[in-house]
Amino acid sequence: MRVRAIPWPSMSPDLSPIENVWSLMVHELEEELRQPARQLNQDELWAAVLAKWEELRRRPGYFRSLVASMRQRLEQCSEAAGGHTFY
Repeated sequence: MRVRAIPWPSMSPDLSPIENVWSLMVHELEEELRQPARQLNQDELWAAVLAKWEELRRRPGYFRSLVASMRQRLEQCSEAAGGHTFY
C-alpha cells in the first residue's frame, strides 16, 4: 500500500487540539476578566491562566472530545489537500 503525502505544514493548527484548548482558555478568561473590567499585572495574569488550566483539567469530557475529533480532523485535512479546515 502506498501512502500519498499531502503538502501542508507539519505544525498545522488544524491538527493540533491544543490550539482549541488555548482558544477556549482565552475566550473564558476574557469573559471572566471583563466582569468587572480591570487590568491585570503579569503575576495576576499568570495566576489566572494557571487557574483556568486547572479548571479545564477537571473537564475530562472536553479533552476526550478533542482526542475523539482527530479522525475527523485528519479526514478534513486530507479532503482539503492540506488547506484550511473547520478546525
